[in-house]
Amino acid sequence: MNRIAMSVLLLVAAATLPGCASPARAVSDETDQAKIDRVERAALTTGAQVRWVNPPKKPAAAPGS
Repeated sequence: MNRIAMSVLLLVAAATLPGCASPARAVSDETDQAKIDRVERAALTTGAQVRWVNPPKKPAAAPGS
């Protein structure tokens, strides 16, 4: 009986877990040059090197804006 209860509990937990994921943010195809400039300027002051693998994209405009 205890094994069945544990199996049911795990099944319920696994079924509800995807509901905890945050929704995907809408992102435009336009590169966020202002953010790139801020990061690269900060990197220059610390001597760090920045290599953009996935440059930041601007958030998509909200519908109706």
